[in-house]
Amino acid sequence: MSRATFEAKDKRNKEIAVERTIEDTKKKILEADITETKFSQDEDKMIYFFLLSSLRKEHYEAVGLTDRKSHSALNDSEKMTIIANLNAKTKAIIRRDFLIDNFKGAYRDNAIADLLLSFAKKHMPEELANIEAEYNEIYEKRHQRIEERKALLAKDTEPEATVPEAEEAPEEETVPEAEPTTEETAPDTTEVETEAAPEAENAPQEEPMPEAEPTTEEATPDTSEAETEAIQYEPTEEEAEAILTEEERYCEEAVA
Repeated sequence: MSRATFEAKDKRNKEIAVERTIEDTKKKILEADITETKFSQDEDKMIYFFLLSSLRKEHYEAVGLTDRKSHSALNDSEKMTIIANLNAKTKAIIRRDFLIDNFKGAYRDNAIADLLLSFAKKHMPEELANIEAEYNEIYEKRHQRIEERKALLAKDTEPEATVPEAEEAPEEETVPEAEPTTEETAPDTTEVETEAAPEAENAPQEEPMPEAEPTTEEATPDTSEAETEAIQYEPTEEEAEAILTEEERYCEEAVA
């Protein structure tokens, strides 16, 4: 190993020692009691060092950076130079630029907005008054239009508001209608029948089954059978004579 290598290694060991010291100090400083000691000038300079992060570029020359050509952010060396030469004027510039930078967080109904308007009223009262007048005029015009529309809407809704009163009014007694006579009620029946008629016409009518005329065989089965038997039966000669004798006797009795 060369001498340069040992020197580089030694330098790195020193850097590690500083880094570890800083890390442990950041932790321990939180536990230190710093409430009783007086705020020193060195601490005041420390405050301005951090406030310089908000310094606007147009104020670089006012705080002593006359030879600076670049408008980039200040580096640590430039900040240390500024805080070493602080005066009442430069302190006021630095503090106010810090306030202005933090006014960026202002919005409606938050505390930062109230602080911003208070700051502006102190340092630029006329400009603030002009800004307020411009937007208040716009508001008044819009407010007037809204009020006119509300008035028209109220007129449109007035009839609806009187409806409950009409409902609460006593109802007139209704005269009972005369009972419908037969002639008056007839149309209703006719209407019912008329309404039913299309349905009956539309519905397929069931044709009544004609009663079958009794045939000789079905209506008088016994007679047919008797006649059939009579046709088929032929009396003997003795029976025929007996039948004639009976007929003659019947005729004689009838004559007598």
